[in-house]
Amino acid sequence: MLIGNDVPKKSFSKGEVKSVFKGEWTSWNNGASVVVVLPGSKSPFASEFSKNILGTSVQGMQKFWLSLVFQGRANPPVFVDSPQDALQFVKYNKGAIAVVNLPPVEIPSYLILNVQP
Repeated sequence: MLIGNDVPKKSFSKGEVKSVFKGEWTSWNNGASVVVVLPGSKSPFASEFSKNILGTSVQGMQKFWLSLVFQGRANPPVFVDSPQDALQFVKYNKGAIAVVNLPPVEIPSYLILNVQP
């Protein structure tokens, strides 16, 4: 499930989701910075996220982001160890966006973003 805090766009295509998590979006259309939240290597969701969203391994995702940050093309993402940590970070940080594998009942409705099929 895609979640975001104070993200001006409430519906994303699958391609846009991939673009956000590949660091291709650095700011929202309201001027706020995009804060990408990614599962860390200890997260049980990391492998699934890396493969399904970015088409790579966890190590590939980390190398990709390290390269982007080193080149000055993106702000560093926030790595979290669990979907609950991602939810808590997004809940308290405007502009933050994450993919979590939590039941919808655990996620406040104002954080839920739509992904078009």
